[in-house]
Amino acid sequence: MHGAWVKIGEDTFAWTFVKFLFDAQRNPVGTLKAQAVETLSPDGNAFSGTAHFDVFDVNGKMIASGTATDDAKRIQEEAT
Repeated sequence: MHGAWVKIGEDTFAWTFVKFLFDAQRNPVGTLKAQAVETLSPDGNAFSGTAHFDVFDVNGKMIASGTATDDAKRIQEEAT
């Protein structure tokens, strides 16, 4: 998987990534491309946003698409 992100506002970021998709025998079956805009929480320990994704077969034909919302929270270090 590879991608990029850019700051587009005070606490807002946009990202795009592409992931290569494979079947169980490791043959290529297509790609997944996703883009999102995320807003960072005031304390910087969480973000939320909306993403759009497209799935393409090996010939580049779009075979699925959709949207998703996400919420993420920073993992805190735990002393052992």
